[in-house]
Amino acid sequence: MNDISKTFDDESFLRELDDLDDPDLGYCPAGLAENKDELIGLLASVGATSLLVEYDGADDSGAIEGIICFGRGDAVIELPPEVVAAVEDFVYAFLPDGWEVDGGGFGSVDFDIAGSKVHYAHAQRFVDVFESEWEV
Repeated sequence: MNDISKTFDDESFLRELDDLDDPDLGYCPAGLAENKDELIGLLASVGATSLLVEYDGADDSGAIEGIICFGRGDAVIELPPEVVAAVEDFVYAFLPDGWEVDGGGFGSVDFDIAGSKVHYAHAQRFVDVFESEWEV
């Protein structure tokens, strides 16, 4: 059994994620590159080979809709609650500003554990206006 408590007893990781309220940070908040490596390492330590996160938001609210973690042979792995919380914090930190406002947006985040990569695929909803004029 893997011991994950060491990673999360060190509050510096979670504190950095909690300090992401600065809207000027955009897509790459300070310190998250290191946190990505730490999170990828943590996921690898629980046997994960890939992870899929789906999110959706509109009308000033939004949420992660699901997290599926895969291990060897594409077996689904149930993650401990503290790992789920760390994944959620990380995903929320990189979502574009306004992803949950008005028409909102949705997408997925794929974690490639072996490649140490996190790929975001985002779609933004918007209202379009078509104007026309005529006389009769």
